[in-house]
Amino acid sequence: MSKATCIAFDENRCVSCKACEIHCRQWHGLSVPLCRQLTGQPAMQEGKVSLPLGFVTCVHCAHPPCLHACRYEAMWLDEENIVHIDEACCTGCGDCMSACPYHVPHLDLVSGKVFKCDLCHDRRKVGLEPVCVAGCLGRALHVTNDEEAHRKISRQTIRWIKSLADDLPE
Repeated sequence: MSKATCIAFDENRCVSCKACEIHCRQWHGLSVPLCRQLTGQPAMQEGKVSLPLGFVTCVHCAHPPCLHACRYEAMWLDEENIVHIDEACCTGCGDCMSACPYHVPHLDLVSGKVFKCDLCHDRRKVGLEPVCVAGCLGRALHVTNDEEAHRKISRQTIRWIKSLADDLPE
């Protein structure tokens, strides 16, 4: 597989149900989802009401700033360039959270540890899709390992974060 595995989002298929977030939270037993479906303010665009949508999860950077920011060596890369967090080593200091340009790693208030999307590594190693992809009612999400799609997703995610910043959870 290529070293650009990530989740692609088709905003034309998204029905804004947030099933991706619900499935993620339930599967991982976390207080916050590892992916976020963002919705902006309705606006008129070409004579039609437009509702800007976005999907933010880890884009699995080629040179992950979160990985390099972790002073406790709690993060590691696998063969697909997916960053994982070793929960036993994580202190919850938040250095990785500050370093991520996508605001992806989150502190779980219950465990005091930082978590981020690893594309449901446990599910994928037995041939299943990540829970957000499997649970998406509109089939707006899919896993891709296409290099160009990865670059596009990274640029798109930055645009969503900038335009929908008011909807990002603290």
